[in-house]
Amino acid sequence: LRRAKLSGRVGGYELLPSAENSWSYRVGPLTVLANFSGQRQPASPPAGQILLASYGKEPPAGPLVLEPWQAVVYLTS
Repeated sequence: LRRAKLSGRVGGYELLPSAENSWSYRVGPLTVLANFSGQRQPASPPAGQILLASYGKEPPAGPLVLEPWQAVVYLTS
């Protein structure tokens, strides 16, 4: 994704607020939400297109909840 969306450059890294045992960050136009725990974690998805998700192409209906060890990558701008 970095090559495709950032032309191979290293973009600026911005840590975003997230729940305990989760990691959310933005690099250029990419936003990553990841759950690094064995428990379900609610997440606040950014406005944008899902590029990659460990649960498949479409998110489950309703508020985004990351299952254990799941992650989502969004194209946000």
